[in-house]
Amino acid sequence: MPPIDSTKPLIFAALELEAAALRKELNIEVQVIGIRACRLPRALPRASRIILAGLAGALDPALKIGDIVMDGSIHTSDRLIATAAEKAELFQTTGARAVDMETAVVRRAAQAAGIPFTAIRAVSDTADQALDPALLTVVDEVGRPRPLKVAALLVRRPNLVPQLRRLEADSRKALAALAIAVGRLCQ
Repeated sequence: MPPIDSTKPLIFAALELEAAALRKELNIEVQVIGIRACRLPRALPRASRIILAGLAGALDPALKIGDIVMDGSIHTSDRLIATAAEKAELFQTTGARAVDMETAVVRRAAQAAGIPFTAIRAVSDTADQALDPALLTVVDEVGRPRPLKVAALLVRRPNLVPQLRRLEADSRKALAALAIAVGRLCQ
């Protein structure tokens, strides 16, 4: 990897698909840090700012697919918030508009390193949409599908096919909106 230019922002994404979309649309370097920031470097490289960019689940019922949420309105969970009821309860108790699994972890690391931090997320599932937790079991730590696990899950639970198709289409829409937002932020 080329040396980090400390005058530019350092951009992180949890998932490879998030990073790939940003690289393609913006021609920028994006480091993948994995689900729950499991690949976040212990010592952060020098940078003018750290930007964590990616997808999030909506907690606020007013949010639509592709809406952008930033910083303090994002709640970090250590697990997938899967049901509409869980999302509603989290919205009620935290006031956060969206949920992810990385923002708080990266924010703490950036603060410890004295680097300004910005989180920017695009909504990939609305507050009323459920996500089956089994979906996390068929991807690796950076969100790449494990084909044999996907096939085994779909053989056992073919009813997940429509949810996977919807999630794929919604993620594409959200990633397009994310690339535009990150491009503006980096200008």
